[in-house]
Amino acid sequence: MIDPVPSLFNTPIIRKTMEKHTLNNILFYDSGIGGVSVLRLAQRTLPKENFIYYGDSKNAPYGERSADEVCRLVLENVAGLVARLCPKAIVIACNTATSAAIGELRSRYPNLIVIGMEPALKPAVKAYPGGNIAVLATPITIREEKFRTLCGQYYNEANIIPIECAGLMDFAERGEFNSPELQTYLNIKLDGALCGGLSAVVLGCTHYAFLAEAISQAAREAEIFDGGDGTVRELVKRLTEKDLFVSEGTGSVAFLNSLNDEEKNEQAKKLCFE
Repeated sequence: MIDPVPSLFNTPIIRKTMEKHTLNNILFYDSGIGGVSVLRLAQRTLPKENFIYYGDSKNAPYGERSADEVCRLVLENVAGLVARLCPKAIVIACNTATSAAIGELRSRYPNLIVIGMEPALKPAVKAYPGGNIAVLATPITIREEKFRTLCGQYYNEANIIPIECAGLMDFAERGEFNSPELQTYLNIKLDGALCGGLSAVVLGCTHYAFLAEAISQAAREAEIFDGGDGTVRELVKRLTEKDLFVSEGTGSVAFLNSLNDEEKNEQAKKLCFE
C-alpha cells in the first residue's frame, strides 16, 4: 500500500490538528480543489465540526484516467489518511472518484460514514419535466455504470444530454474562473445542446461549481444544478443517525494536498472562506 505523501503529516500545523481532532474529524477527499465547493457548504452548515481536506492534485485530472487507475489511487490515499486521521466520516467530494471507488470504499470501511457525489439530475428533471437537460461531467463519470443507471431512471421524463468535458476541471485548478479561453471552451461544448433550447445544466464535477458563472453565460441562462447541497444534506442526516455531531466549541478546517504545495493549500483555503 502506498502512503499519500507521508511528509504532509510531519508539519507542525498538521500534527497539531491531528492531535486535536483525532477520532472527531470529517475527511473530505477530491482530486484537487473542486471538493472545496462542497466543503464550504458543509463548514457553513456545521460550523462546530472539524474538517480535514485532502486534494490529490499530484494525480489530477482523475477524469481522464481509467476507472481502475482512479480506484487504485483513491483506495491507497484514503487508506493512509484513515490510518493517520481516524475520521468519523469520509466525503468523497469528487464525482469521478465516487463513480470509480465508492462501492469499494464502503465495503472496506463499514463502520465509517462514507458519502459520495451524485449529479443533481433528480431536482433538474423535477424542475423541468420534458425539458432539455445537459449534464457536464468528466469522461470517466459519463462512461461509468453508476451514471448510466442514474440517467436511466429519468429517461422517459426529460431529454438528458451527457456532455464529456475533458480538460474543464483544469480551468478551476488554475484559478481561471471566467477567462475568454474558458468561455470559448464552454461555447463549443454547449453549442449542440443549445440548438433545441436548454432548460438546465447539471454540474457533474465538483470543480465546475467554481465555473458556474461562465457556464451559465454559455448556457444562455439555463438554470444550473449542483449536487453539493444534496451531499451536505446526506452528511447531516448520517451524522444525526449516529449521534456524531460536535456539540460545543469552535470547529476548524485543515488543508492537505498531495503536491505538498502551500500555494495549493492557500488557494483551497481562500476558496473555502471567500
